[in-house]
Amino acid sequence: MRPDRDPGHHHRDAEQQPERQQPGDPVARHEDQHDHGDRDGLQDPVGTAARGTRWPVRCGQLGVEPRVGTAQLLLEGGEAELLVAVQGSRRRVRIGIAGPTAGRRRRQGRGCDGHRDLLGATDRVPAPGHSHPGCAEDVTDPTETDILPPLHAAGPGGRIGRMERWTDLVERHDPAGVLDRLDGRPAHEIADALARMQPVDAGWVFRLLDKDRALDVFEELDPVDQQELLAGLRDDAVTALVEDMDPDDRARMLGEAPAKVATRVLAGLSASEREMTAALLGYPDGSVGRVMTPETVAVPLHSSVTEALAVVRRKGARAETVYTLAVTDAGRRVIGTVSLRDLVLARPDDAVADLVDDGAPRVRATDTAEDAARLMGEANLLDLLVVDSEDRLLGLLTIDDAVEILERADTEDTARQSGAAPWSGHYMYVRVTKLARTRAVWLAVLQLAAVLTVNVLQIFEDALEQVTALALFIPLLVGTGGNAGAQSASAAVRAIAVGEVRLADLPAVVWRELRVGLLLGTLLGALGLLVASLLVGVQVAVVVAVTLVAICGWAATVGATMPLLARRVGIDPAVVSAPLVTTLVDATGLLIYFSVARLVLGL
Repeated sequence: MRPDRDPGHHHRDAEQQPERQQPGDPVARHEDQHDHGDRDGLQDPVGTAARGTRWPVRCGQLGVEPRVGTAQLLLEGGEAELLVAVQGSRRRVRIGIAGPTAGRRRRQGRGCDGHRDLLGATDRVPAPGHSHPGCAEDVTDPTETDILPPLHAAGPGGRIGRMERWTDLVERHDPAGVLDRLDGRPAHEIADALARMQPVDAGWVFRLLDKDRALDVFEELDPVDQQELLAGLRDDAVTALVEDMDPDDRARMLGEAPAKVATRVLAGLSASEREMTAALLGYPDGSVGRVMTPETVAVPLHSSVTEALAVVRRKGARAETVYTLAVTDAGRRVIGTVSLRDLVLARPDDAVADLVDDGAPRVRATDTAEDAARLMGEANLLDLLVVDSEDRLLGLLTIDDAVEILERADTEDTARQSGAAPWSGHYMYVRVTKLARTRAVWLAVLQLAAVLTVNVLQIFEDALEQVTALALFIPLLVGTGGNAGAQSASAAVRAIAVGEVRLADLPAVVWRELRVGLLLGTLLGALGLLVASLLVGVQVAVVVAVTLVAICGWAATVGATMPLLARRVGIDPAVVSAPLVTTLVDATGLLIYFSVARLVLGL
């Protein structure tokens, strides 16, 4: 019987033809044979038992009396597992294997002394909701729902199909089934799957991957998930994994790791990799120097195409990219770039100097990574040269890193636009308290700013007492003004982010948004005049209509101006966008409303 077969079928087979333990069965000889595997340094007391082996087992506490049924062995290097089928009742039992980490496994509910005795076919399976003495958890109760949503086919035609019951494969530690489901999957899909799993299970799946696949998957993970994964690996495994990472990815991970973790990992690296990583970490956080790859190929200016291609063949294996090649002089100063395509298509005796693009954009290592990434988008570049103050080549910013930088920047801007601090990690697995902290500060600031609205209402309290109908339209007016300001602010933040607007454009932006606001205000004012005149009379309706025109023009102007002014004083424009603009427009909108009411109604 295969391990993934329905245990219910197994039970029916057992009823028709009970199996008897043979002298050579693994249960009879497990105490004498051991498989000294090296997974987690554990020993396997079940010997060389084949996965799927069945034998009779006496089980108690599955019902009200002991019963005899069959058990199927699911064997893995660090753990074994029994699927027990007894007259329609089936239980899954994890059996921790003795070894250096057995105590930790018992604390996690992955086995106890009583459960290990089940291999002798005489112990009893715990009843539902119970466990053996000394167990931290009831390990016999399998997870009812998948912790990982089903993954879909990777290619046309659904060759792999939907991954049903992924959790079952992981829970029973079925390496063959897991690897079969992951076969052909791109690294980013596997990384996303690991990010959605509990760290212990993610670590187990990760250790099943071969070295190259594991490295590709690891580099796709968020730094927070990388740190959690490393915490479950041995020091030598951590060193081997981090050693093979691209320098920029390694620096990104260590830059966000706790200082003690970063120091320990750096100490285990080879001298050359440690020096390269330390150099990247020496650049300011958020600079392009932190995310560039120093492993590049540079060809001499005074060389032939044949000589340049020889350099590419000699050094290209260690470089992250060879599509764009820096062209340097004898002092390693950058003259320009040449593409690999141009070298391949050129004649062997052509000079590199005749092919070089001396106008290729370049940035300093201390420039911001976001600006460099946006420059790549504007210039349609696959790679961007990074140089020092004397134009000496330091590295390249690659397109994959540029895309990641822009995605992260957009995520941060989105969070700040909604009045929250950005967070790292998968949203579904970020702690609730952490999400609350990211929002609490700005909510408190906005609450204090909203006191202005209360003050305005106190100032015009007499006007409200004289014409109580004015109070009916306060929500309408402040809501409309806030929405108009938020729309304008969002448009301005986007224009600033993509480089369409600079501080020098402030007068033009103000004039443009003022006209847009007045046009919208006229439209909404006409509608407000019609509705208000039917409800409360013409005079108050005129006040509402005029206020809508004024407040829309004002809100649109403020919404576009504040992000530009924030950029001027070094504040992220997204921080002062929608929530803050809305709060400010609420207070000033009421001021406009009551001022117009006094003029029109003579209050």
